[in-house]
Amino acid sequence: PTPRPLNWLPAAAAAGEAWPRQADCEAHALQPLCTTLRTVARRTAHGGEVLAAVSNKNLVGPGGALDLFLDGLNSANITHALVVALDEQTGTWLGRRGTAFYERRLVSRTGSTDNHATAGLKFAV
Repeated sequence: PTPRPLNWLPAAAAAGEAWPRQADCEAHALQPLCTTLRTVARRTAHGGEVLAAVSNKNLVGPGGALDLFLDGLNSANITHALVVALDEQTGTWLGRRGTAFYERRLVSRTGSTDNHATAGLKFAV
């Protein structure tokens, strides 16, 4: 099947504007996210594509799953990636590591931070 078009990318391209469009960022109060996206999108020649991962504090630290994921991106020379940090600890760790990130503090309905609860949060980013 043909993938559905991304919400903001076609509109920006059609208008000849930079992505994400400033009007969209302001309308949805997403200035910090938009700033990070613009910075990361400039690193690629793939039409503004950004690879995004979502993580919480359960995966951070030396040898943790997020550390291994980011090492893999670096080894593959993938420079147009960012991590959405679901908590302050993750954002702090990513900042120390020098990884592009957007901090959006979200908590599952049950308050759990396990894999299944956290996976559903990506739809709220």
